[in-house]
Amino acid sequence: MSNTTTLITSSYDYTIQPVVANGLNACLVALFSFGLIMTPQKFMQGGLYQQPWFRNIPEARNNRLYFLAQFIGLIMLGGAVVPTLIAPNDILLTYQFAIIQGVNLLHTFVFLCSSAYEDRPDEGKSLGQWWGMTILSAVFFAITVVAATSDKAATEIVARDTIVSKEAANIALLVFSSSFGLLFTLAPRIALSMFWEDESPADNKIGPFHILQTTSIEHWWSRNAGTALLGLNAGLAVYGDISHPLYSYQSLIIVSTLTLLNLHQITMGTYEKVSAFQVKMSWIPTLISSMGMVAVLVLSFV
Repeated sequence: MSNTTTLITSSYDYTIQPVVANGLNACLVALFSFGLIMTPQKFMQGGLYQQPWFRNIPEARNNRLYFLAQFIGLIMLGGAVVPTLIAPNDILLTYQFAIIQGVNLLHTFVFLCSSAYEDRPDEGKSLGQWWGMTILSAVFFAITVVAATSDKAATEIVARDTIVSKEAANIALLVFSSSFGLLFTLAPRIALSMFWEDESPADNKIGPFHILQTTSIEHWWSRNAGTALLGLNAGLAVYGDISHPLYSYQSLIIVSTLTLLNLHQITMGTYEKVSAFQVKMSWIPTLISSMGMVAVLVLSFV
């Protein structure tokens, strides 16, 4: 009996499979992305059962902050949730989740432990809410790192000959998304000034654009969007196969949904304030280039 018990115990696999880590992360991200896309203001205010996540949350629902929230929500949906449904066992997702979770933890510690973000809540329950989510994220990060040490298996997605190769399409998207990711991460105020304008624009400019009076909440969400894009790209670099088809799926979903969001803003003017000059100089060129990227990605599947 003792020998049998020893044999069973020694043969047990204690590793965490990528499908487990990917599924847990996708569920967590889905909760955030749903709130950010559907009701960004209520999400930041904590809804009916939580405390506000920030101080000085804008009361006007057409504030550009809520466009930023929907923007990052769509990145999360297209980069994490839908791809996990497509290929739940793919270790590429595990690498991406590990990198993004790690960066987000560092970013959150900066938010909570420094004066970098003026709109950090000072009420005890709100801070407790932040620390609780940080601890949960740390647990998910640890699980994901362990899962990322699993042997790298070939993707289960079947590749076939297409008009544009996956390698060419993915390289184009790496360059395209990294440029935006770096800008939103390193210079959020400059990035936002290219697309938005204050009701009373300041005299100081960067190039042809007035420098925007931004808030630290806007910087928080801008940097989250930037690091998410860069994290997806870094995960592909760690995987080591630039032609991975799952990255093409991620890029197609993200770029196409963000293009629709941008098109809606240009045609409906849902969020304030965008000048006619910015539409001509920033929004339309971005829309055209995004449509071009969508076309390249579609051709990589046909």
